[in-house]
Amino acid sequence: YMISGYNEVQLISINAVGTVTIPSQISHNAIIYDVTSVTASKYLCDSAYHIFDDIPLFYNPQITSVYFSKNIRFISDLIFETERLPEINIDENNPYIYYDNTSGTIKNK
Repeated sequence: YMISGYNEVQLISINAVGTVTIPSQISHNAIIYDVTSVTASKYLCDSAYHIFDDIPLFYNPQITSVYFSKNIRFISDLIFETERLPEINIDENNPYIYYDNTSGTIKNK
């Protein structure tokens, strides 16, 4: 995660397999942050910020599905620049975005 506001963070990288849930909130150093956006680091880097490659967020073929919570307001197109996408689910109570099954895209409400 990367802090993007006073009490907001954005998800920028993921290391998981199977079903992934993007939570509504996370806690760090006793501060609760709302997770409001899902973007991607343009490049995969090591701890010294050496750039390896341009990799989308969901490049891992072992991620089978992704659930986005009701707080998510923005999802970057870059995360989907991959040959195989996981199943996409967005909380039905999300007032900002929805997944359009017909077009296979995320849209604003």
